[in-house]
Amino acid sequence: MDGSIVRRNLKELNLNQAWLEEQLNQAGSSLTELQTIVYAELQADGTLYVDKRKDMVH
Repeated sequence: MDGSIVRRNLKELNLNQAWLEEQLNQAGSSLTELQTIVYAELQADGTLYVDKRKDMVH
């Protein structure tokens, strides 16, 4: 769901909210800005891909 953390997925990957927050900070975002994130996905190299609403082309 947009703007929500799927905690079950973090747990399945043995990751936690602290890891997520660090990754979001590196992507120029934060947990307080979740509503601006449309999609995020863990990449094969361990980085987090983040797509923000403002990045969407209409």
